[in-house]
Amino acid sequence: MSLSTYWLLAGLFLLASAVSLIVLSLRLQRARSVEQNLARTMAQVTRREAMFQQSQAIWRQTKYLRFASITDIQLLLRKAGYLTNREQTSCLLKVMLAWATMQGMAVMAIIERQVASEQAMGLLVLSTAGGAYLALQWLKKKVVSRAKMIDEELIMGLQMMKTLWDVGLSLESMLRAYTAELKEMTPEMNKELLLALSKIEAGQDRAWVFVEVARVNESLGMQDLLNMFAQVSDSGGSMSDSLAQLTLLLRDRRRTQLQEKVSKLSGRMSVVMMLFLFPPLFVVLAGPGMMALGRALGN
Repeated sequence: MSLSTYWLLAGLFLLASAVSLIVLSLRLQRARSVEQNLARTMAQVTRREAMFQQSQAIWRQTKYLRFASITDIQLLLRKAGYLTNREQTSCLLKVMLAWATMQGMAVMAIIERQVASEQAMGLLVLSTAGGAYLALQWLKKKVVSRAKMIDEELIMGLQMMKTLWDVGLSLESMLRAYTAELKEMTPEMNKELLLALSKIEAGQDRAWVFVEVARVNESLGMQDLLNMFAQVSDSGGSMSDSLAQLTLLLRDRRRTQLQEKVSKLSGRMSVVMMLFLFPPLFVVLAGPGMMALGRALGN
């Protein structure tokens, strides 16, 4: 494919993107006008904040389209710790900026004739698909790392919750006190608990809120804790013993994970020893004998 054909296709793609943005902006015109009037009245919204609010409104409208891919991306962002619409919009803008930078580098390489015209389309496809794949893998790794972080915070957080519960606080009072006292020591747990508290204060059913938050959480320990809260909210009763048992369960699970890591590490070290330690040891121990045998055979 020649360079002129590529520019024609790029122009058509940009034209289609512009038409789509114009249609979407017309749909959001009323919402933007209300936001702009409010911002003009408050006299506090800068140009950067107005652009961010517009991107946030577009992301909110896109989520309501109910596409499977958009729903999956939203769920990944939610599991990665971006709970609010503003946080999700900010993360998407950063990812899109990195992706656009990658595409710009590919285009500059094509323009400066560093890549043959026959390979230009392949480079663009590779950079486009590769950027999207790397962004998706980054989100998945962030989800896994956040789940591990929550599991580590739970061991200390459960002890604090048991203490607050034994004092005689109710479930909501216990969660408020916990989020106020341990907001710096268990930040990821606090995000989930504050989200649940905000939904409960908005009037939603407590048991349903805990089950819903547990459904979109990747940490198994956090799922067990939230399901326990849902059961207590639904049927009542004490959960002091349940918190103690969950603490022991998480410690046993943590111990099992460490044992698996140690066993895998021992296997890897065996391979390393076979590759890097045995050959030099063989040379040091058998080298003189082999040299002497070679001299004897030579004589």
